[in-house]
Parts: sequence; C-alpha cells; structure tokens
Amino acid sequence: MATNEQLSQRIIDLVRFHEGIKAVDLTVKLATEFLDVNSVEILEAIMALVIRGDIIELQYTLPHMQYRVKSIYFPKGTEFIS
Repeated sequence: MATNEQLSQRIIDLVRFHEGIKAVDLTVKLATEFLDVNSVEILEAIMALVIRGDIIELQYTLPHMQYRVKSIYFPKGTEFIS
C-alpha cells in the first residue's frame, strides 16, 4: 500500500518531469501507478501540494467550454508571463 508521502513525491516528480501537466493526465497516470489509492485520495494529495506551495495550479476555461474550469499543474517556482 502506498503511503501519502510516496504519492505526494510522485505527484511532484510527474509535474517536474512534464514541466506542466493537465489535471486529467496527472490523475490518470497516478491511478495506473497507485492501484490501491482511489481518485478522491489522489485529488486530496494534489490539493494539499497546491496549498503547501509544492506545485502550482493554473485554472483556465476554453472559449467553447466556458462552463468547465480546467487545471494544469506546474513545478514550484514557475513564473507566468501574460
């Protein structure tokens, strides 16, 4: 059984490796690696890392799907330029 620390570290590693990863892609990768962890636990681990500042979440909407907020995660220290 995976520990919370293992799950958290894997999330950080995946976000760093991909230099930004969509929420859906991150969740799918984690669900296939951590078969004993459910999706709620994965989402809670991601949100805890965002709250602690270990990863950065950028929320966005697309013009044709303004009713749906999407997220992409970036490594800690990422700077955004608009």
